[in-house]
Amino acid sequence: MTTLDPLRIPLRGLTLIEASAGTGKTYSIATLYLRLLLEWGLEVDRILVVTFTEAATEELRERIRKRLRDARDWLQGDIPACREQDPILADLLLAVPDPDEASALVADALARMDEAAIHTIHGFCLRTLRDNAFESGAAFDVEFITDEGRLRHTAAADFWRLQVAAAAPEYAAWVRERWVSPEALLADLEPTLGIEDLRLLPEVDQTTIAEARRELAHVFAQLQDLWRTQGEEVQDILSSSPALNRRSYNKRVVAAAIAAAQALSVATEVPDEIPIKDLERLTPTCLTQWTKDGRSPPVHPFFALCGR
Repeated sequence: MTTLDPLRIPLRGLTLIEASAGTGKTYSIATLYLRLLLEWGLEVDRILVVTFTEAATEELRERIRKRLRDARDWLQGDIPACREQDPILADLLLAVPDPDEASALVADALARMDEAAIHTIHGFCLRTLRDNAFESGAAFDVEFITDEGRLRHTAAADFWRLQVAAAAPEYAAWVRERWVSPEALLADLEPTLGIEDLRLLPEVDQTTIAEARRELAHVFAQLQDLWRTQGEEVQDILSSSPALNRRSYNKRVVAAAIAAAQALSVATEVPDEIPIKDLERLTPTCLTQWTKDGRSPPVHPFFALCGR
């Protein structure tokens, strides 16, 4: 790593400069700007300076303006005397072949500083879109938004009004149990909003959801009827079947599964939250998984309904 010399750094190509706060970044940029004017004869609208914030942009513009003003004054006065106050500027000005021509270039730049391309990153993008509206296909009055918060809140409120407020009561109730407002929904979605290729799986629409709810209600009614008539038989299978691995189907697990089934049997409607973890123990998949080797898993229509 070498120390930056703003008078020797190449003006062509890419240069990476590492600098911490207070090390003279703005001073060096202003010096490079002056070199482009004097050494290459560029006009102010041909030099692009980009920074991050509006405050930094304004500071940079003022520092560059001051640098040009100092250069103009010294070119019109005693250049060697400048060495005591600003040796880097003095070395730069002493190297120009024609002080009068250099003075004219700097004076012209000062007079046209309002045209100088000193922008934030987003400000430069906005200017480029406006200047090349036909080529970019952008609107002439394009607005550059640096804070999407207001738009996101508007989108969440629109979604809430269109999809929740006008939804079926059971669907709206399900949503409201999880998110009390559009703002709460937005807060949960916030971490995913920057993912451009985000997909929701499974891909369903309101019609699919409605059909699934109807089928669920049908299965739920069958499950309730079967438990009322054959619940004791199911409990006996769970408690005493020799085929089940009792480490996985111990008394606590069986009791929790039976309690879940009993709770569902007395529910007046399909609950929004079904105790999946406990009810899963009553499904054919789980019963087969925890059946002893060489044995057949217990079978009952109630288990099939739980699986559905």
